[in-house]
Amino acid sequence: MNELLSAPLESLLRGPAFLYAGLAVYAVLRRRDRLSITFALMMGLCSMLALTYSYEISAESIEAKITWMQVKFFFGPFIPLCWLSISLQIVGHPRWFRPVLWKLLLVVPVLTPVFALTTQQHEWFRHHFVLEPLGELQILHFQTGPWMHLYTSYWHLVGIMGILVLVTSWREASPAVRRQIDCMLAAYVTPSVFDLFFHLGKTPMEGLNLAHVFLVPSSLLAAWVVFHHRLLNLAPIARSALFDHMKEGVVVLDSGGRIADLNTRAEELLCVTRLSVLGETPGIFQGPWPTIFESNSPSARTCIGDGSTEPQWVECPCVELFDERKACVGRLYLLRDVTGTVLREEQALQLTKLNAERQRMEEQQYLMQDLHDGLGALSASVGMMAARGMWEHDLATKDRLLKQINQLACEIGMEVREIMISLESREFYWGDFVHSLRRYAAMVLEAAGLEWNLNVTGEVPSTGPGYSAGISLLRVAREVLNNLVRHADAQSVQINVGFFPECCMIDMQDDGKGFDPEQPRSAGRGLTNIRNRIEALGGTMQLQTSPSGTRLHFSLPLPLTRRVHSRFDVDDAAVDS
Repeated sequence: MNELLSAPLESLLRGPAFLYAGLAVYAVLRRRDRLSITFALMMGLCSMLALTYSYEISAESIEAKITWMQVKFFFGPFIPLCWLSISLQIVGHPRWFRPVLWKLLLVVPVLTPVFALTTQQHEWFRHHFVLEPLGELQILHFQTGPWMHLYTSYWHLVGIMGILVLVTSWREASPAVRRQIDCMLAAYVTPSVFDLFFHLGKTPMEGLNLAHVFLVPSSLLAAWVVFHHRLLNLAPIARSALFDHMKEGVVVLDSGGRIADLNTRAEELLCVTRLSVLGETPGIFQGPWPTIFESNSPSARTCIGDGSTEPQWVECPCVELFDERKACVGRLYLLRDVTGTVLREEQALQLTKLNAERQRMEEQQYLMQDLHDGLGALSASVGMMAARGMWEHDLATKDRLLKQINQLACEIGMEVREIMISLESREFYWGDFVHSLRRYAAMVLEAAGLEWNLNVTGEVPSTGPGYSAGISLLRVAREVLNNLVRHADAQSVQINVGFFPECCMIDMQDDGKGFDPEQPRSAGRGLTNIRNRIEALGGTMQLQTSPSGTRLHFSLPLPLTRRVHSRFDVDDAAVDS
């Protein structure tokens, strides 16, 4: 059996050496981040280790075999350190080990080549070398000294440290990361078992360390973890550039929409741990976050809080990430706390409203004066001419008085129209609409025990829809909420208001029992009135209903059509301002 196995032994050892070298080159060319460089370094060391061991096996003289054995220990001692570093990076904690610990771990790999070079001058490493035949080959046999025992223990101890790092993180990891950890564990255990058998003298081929051969499947497994899963493509770049010293939360999604990384602040905002969500989609988050991450909006704001604490506003700008080939490899979300900014904006809005109200009162005073001086005088003139005409007997004089009264009536009509235009000029801002809708939703939905969320995306226009149009649109939203509370039997409600350059989108969705819109008793006059109101504003309405909930979507042009009067403007309830 030994003769059959010894013949292809040289190619069996040199083949993996070239495979390791190819993996090292591939790792460097694929992408140059910390994980890839560490993996390339480990593959380079494995390549040189396998190559020098193959030359040791094939050398004919004992002096040549000892020389190649000595060269081999310039590469092997550093492999477990690379393995440990890769394990720390796989689980996302490359800084668990302090620099002083790494320096201590380097002592044995640095001193081992020294002992190997001087092995013939002492008995601390390997000594009493002899050649014993194995088929057509001569295998170098030796006795081991204390430093060799220390080196062997060190090699396996560092490997066990890497195993503990992976096993400790396995429980909290997501399924995608667990698969990577399982593969990394298998990649280390396979060659380590054969190396242990070699040092215990239990190898199938006496004097041969088959761990060099079984590093091949282990290296392929490790390469699959590093390169097949794109979860870690972005993490080293993003962490080194942004993550570690930022007060804002950062979430990175890969090109498949899976969570690639997030920093500590993002963990606090999202109430998760990093390992529990890696490889998952944003749907794993609670609250409004899935909608934010799936919208791909360049900038979006959302209000978070459970109602028991002060609401916190978070702005979530999104940017795309590109690799060196200009290919989009993912998206980065910056979770910035803008509560102070929102409060300042609300204060500025209140100040603007106060100024507008002050201006309105001034205009009202002017209007009252105008009514007194204009309509009052015109009405008095009409009254006097009418009284005079009643006592006038001359028909020509009566005709002249009637013409004057008609002219004054026309002037009164023009005056009334101007007054109506002045009254309709009172502004109603989009901020007023959002604020009133939020207050009404809180009042109605919380009183009914429903969970709800109102999310505003886009920049709220500084102008308004106009007083009558804004009131009409607010009445539509209020009617939808009232119908929802009365008939939907829902548990939660999601309200989305989006502002875009040319339109405003309003989406109101519940998780109730739905209804059949084809049945007149189900639809009633409420939907007809809502549709008529929206169409009167120049917009459209879409209805989607099923046993799992109902969704109403309104699309309105900006600016809204300003209406002076509509037959749909019935007084449903007082307006919250």
